[in-house]
Amino acid sequence: MRPPIPRTPPWQPRRGRLRAGTAEAHRRLDHLLDSAGCFASLDGYRRYLRRIAPLQAALEGALEAAGAEALLPDWPRRRKASLIAADLRALGGPPPAPLPRPFPGLAGWRAGDVLGTLYVLEGATLGGAVLARRLGDLGLRRERGGRFLDPYGEERGRMWRLFLEALEETPLAPKEEAALLPRARAVFALFVEQVAAPLAEAGAAA
Repeated sequence: MRPPIPRTPPWQPRRGRLRAGTAEAHRRLDHLLDSAGCFASLDGYRRYLRRIAPLQAALEGALEAAGAEALLPDWPRRRKASLIAADLRALGGPPPAPLPRPFPGLAGWRAGDVLGTLYVLEGATLGGAVLARRLGDLGLRRERGGRFLDPYGEERGRMWRLFLEALEETPLAPKEEAALLPRARAVFALFVEQVAAPLAEAGAAA
């Protein structure tokens, strides 16, 4: 493990900087998800899973290539692309949509890119508990189509805390530290693009 890099004041926890710096991107994505009805029905949720499946797989591939397991030993458990495919089968939906083009900026990552990306993905998993309860009223269950939203079960809080420990305690060189927030914003932007694309197509066809 690399030796710690001294932090000079003023220093702020990385979680706080990421939360504040991605707040607008987070609001925009939430608005798009609501506009698309992604969590208003099981059919909407199936469409959502199909849209994000290629991006989830691409991000996990980039994290794997960048050595995510060296930062988080439990990284294999945090991979969720296969859960999307399993949930779609359980819900009777078609397979994930194919990639229309490669996603940009998913190569040459270092530790800051890894942690910035995982902040978005693990944060979404933490928030998935609320969505799972909402869809539970429509018949979604963890064992029937809900594994992606609730992959950790009762260990959800523990998995989030372990990620936060890695986020705050991993030594980062200055360039890696500087990559944290831009990478998190870029990941949010990719999800926004994935969700917004079918809305734009529907508007053009109207």
